[in-house]
Amino acid sequence: MRFDIDYSLARRNFGKRGCDRLFLPSVNVVFRTPDYFWFDSYTQEFAGFHLVDGEYQPLQANEQGYLWSHQLGLYLGVYEGLLRFFTRDGQLVPTPEETAEQVQQKAEQAEQKAERLAAKLRELNIDPDTI
Repeated sequence: MRFDIDYSLARRNFGKRGCDRLFLPSVNVVFRTPDYFWFDSYTQEFAGFHLVDGEYQPLQANEQGYLWSHQLGLYLGVYEGLLRFFTRDGQLVPTPEETAEQVQQKAEQAEQKAERLAAKLRELNIDPDTI
């Protein structure tokens, strides 16, 4: 049986460090997971590996300490204590929550601008609802 999984990310539980280091890489080799990463949120330990000829080779961090995921086409790195994705040029990829917040802020700004424009039209004796 063959399983194809593009990448694996393990957030380790403290106290299971030795188990994770031995067990998870062997599981990922069985699944033929090309990219394998682990992150310990307590110690901030972060490592990544790429499968080459059936064995995991450690990934080398760039200048910012980020690791490249061949499968994702993104860097992974620790930002403000959290594991995050970064673009090829090092830009932080927003989380879905951050994206929703940005959309909400832009909508509020557009609404405020529309209200200011409507007020200006009223000052000019133009009813904005009739335009």
